[in-house]
Amino acid sequence: MRFARVLDRVRFKFMAPAPAPGDPVDPAIDSLTGLLTHAGLLSAGGTGMPAFGALILFDLDHFRKINTALDFAGGDQVLIEVARRIERHAPAGALAARTGVDEFAILLPATIDGRSFATKLAREIARPIEAGDEQIVVSISIGVAESEPAEGLDTLLRRAGSAMYHHRESEPVRDADTLGTGSANGIRQQFALERELRDGLATGQLRLYYQPIVDLNTHIADECEALLRWDHPERGTLQPGDFLFGIASDRLLRDIGRWVLHDACTQGRAWQCQRPGHPLTMAVNLSSSQIRDPRFVDDVRATLRETGFEPGRLRFEISESITLAELESAVGLIDELRGLGVRMALDDFGAGNAGWTLLRQAHIDAIKLDRSFVAAGPDNLRIVEALTGFARRLGLDVAIEGVERAEQADAMRSVGVHKAQGYYFAAPQPPGEVGALLGSAPLRPVC
Repeated sequence: MRFARVLDRVRFKFMAPAPAPGDPVDPAIDSLTGLLTHAGLLSAGGTGMPAFGALILFDLDHFRKINTALDFAGGDQVLIEVARRIERHAPAGALAARTGVDEFAILLPATIDGRSFATKLAREIARPIEAGDEQIVVSISIGVAESEPAEGLDTLLRRAGSAMYHHRESEPVRDADTLGTGSANGIRQQFALERELRDGLATGQLRLYYQPIVDLNTHIADECEALLRWDHPERGTLQPGDFLFGIASDRLLRDIGRWVLHDACTQGRAWQCQRPGHPLTMAVNLSSSQIRDPRFVDDVRATLRETGFEPGRLRFEISESITLAELESAVGLIDELRGLGVRMALDDFGAGNAGWTLLRQAHIDAIKLDRSFVAAGPDNLRIVEALTGFARRLGLDVAIEGVERAEQADAMRSVGVHKAQGYYFAAPQPPGEVGALLGSAPLRPVC
């Protein structure tokens, strides 16, 4: 009976009028969201409750930042909307509670698969939320604990909490402070940028340009690199440096990365069908968010299957400037991608610290020297010659970026660099223009 009484108190709470001043406070009910409190959940889930199964516990990432940007009223709107989405999607017989400032728990009946429901819930919470004049997307750290015989609810909560913190540690949340947006105005600008970019992705404003990578001996372009552009309706065509570094949402970055990969493989397959007998390698940059994404290898596998692009013609370029914290994940990811038949290259080689470690610990097919090595001078050439010789002994291809003049191309060829890209050969261009440059005929340099 105690369970039934508590359940009656929380039912239809969102439609109930706010309590009048002086009304007694019910410790079992959260006054903001109408869900159970932590104490209410323990009471309802104790003696007399029907058999329960999994407990889902989650909290909102960056909630302190949301409060800073939107003030506490805006933060409350976010919490209320999250609670509404829980109510709409929780199955019959479930108990939902707000157990902390931005923490929620859902106790599921024994008949519901907890992990499947958690996946659906995370997808639902991730839909944009209107809060005041802003539209924001929140991500969550989530933990699932399956109940065991004779286990108390407090123990189940502790296990779900451990799972939630493990999820956060294994898939770190990016902190907006690292992007220099600690002020309320800065965070609002970040929210606005993410909203615009999300809309741009949905409405087809994002484009891929392609830049040929040319064999320095034959001048044949049998490779190209996919480069992201945003056709912004007000600011014109933007390069990644103009917008990606202001994005804190890993989910948005992963959605963009997934789109880039699919579009590049689709285009690569189309070019391959137009030029049978002349294989083309498509180079795609690997982002930090993809390195951290446990689903990325599955995404690559699915994309290759859907587009029909040959795995051996896809090459991911991983920047040498990745952080040491990402290094271990990168090594494991490279091995998994190589298992699919995909090729790997080290980008910006010579500009960071991770390259030598990756060469020792992972299977790399090529290095792309940083554009700073293009600069004229005997010292630079000696360094490039040494790096090229080192790469040859390891069986690696060597390319270089930033070639803009004929003498630079000649100098790189003279010290053994295999391939180059840069404005001397071709600028990044839309696929319709680049297609004419690819194939068996030598590419005529731009004079």
